[in-house]
Amino acid sequence: SNPLEWTVTDVVRFIKLTDCAPLAKIFQEQDIDGQALLLLTLPTVQECMELKLGPAIKLCHQIERVKVAFYAQYA
Repeated sequence: SNPLEWTVTDVVRFIKLTDCAPLAKIFQEQDIDGQALLLLTLPTVQECMELKLGPAIKLCHQIERVKVAFYAQYA
């Protein structure tokens, strides 16, 4: 589905399906929907989510997967 239309619940569901599942609670608490997810960058993830570099990089890898699939299908 189009990530621009994802709700916070959709984003949390996606994160739970990745190796970043323990971070799903942060997405719920921060109200990150699909539009916000596509705007996340490594500096933002590190600073705003207060993550160490390792987990932040793994999370950004998952976000990049969504971005690549989005651009391939919708752009």
